[in-house]
Amino acid sequence: MSLARIRGGLRDVVAGCSSTLRSMLSMDNLLLALEGRDWDINFGPVSGAAGTTTVLTVYPQCLFRGEKIMAIDSAEKRGFGTRITQVLIGLRLQRPATAGGSLTAFFAPGALGNGTKWDPCKAYACIKLTVSFVETCTFDATVFGRAVL
Repeated sequence: MSLARIRGGLRDVVAGCSSTLRSMLSMDNLLLALEGRDWDINFGPVSGAAGTTTVLTVYPQCLFRGEKIMAIDSAEKRGFGTRITQVLIGLRLQRPATAGGSLTAFFAPGALGNGTKWDPCKAYACIKLTVSFVETCTFDATVFGRAVL
C-alpha cells in the first residue's frame, strides 16, 4: 500500500471524527508519526550575568515536535546556575512561566521524567526558550524530537 493511499485514508478518518478527536488526530501529528524522523534543535550556548534573563529563539523551518529537553549550565554546581522559566511554540505556551521556573538540573541528561510532548511547531513558527541566570555562567540546551523534512 502506498504512502499516498495511507494518507488519503487517514484524511477520510480524521474528517469523519468529532472536532475533539479531530484535533487529537491532526494531520501534523499523523505526519510526524508516519513520516517523522528523529531530529534535534540546539539552543545555545549562551552566557549571562547573574540576575539576567534571555530568550533563545530557534526557527526549525520544518514541522517539528519536541519530545525531550536536555540542558546544562557551567555553574560551579552544574544545573543550579540557570532556570528554564518558559517555553513557547509560536504563540502556544508549552511550559508556563511559574514563579522562578525550574532549575536546569531537572533537565540534565541523567534526569528522569524530563520528557515532553510539545505541540507541533509549523515550518513558519519559532520555538522560544526563556532562561534566567541565577549566577554568571553559560547555558546550553538541546530539544530532541521528530521532524518532517
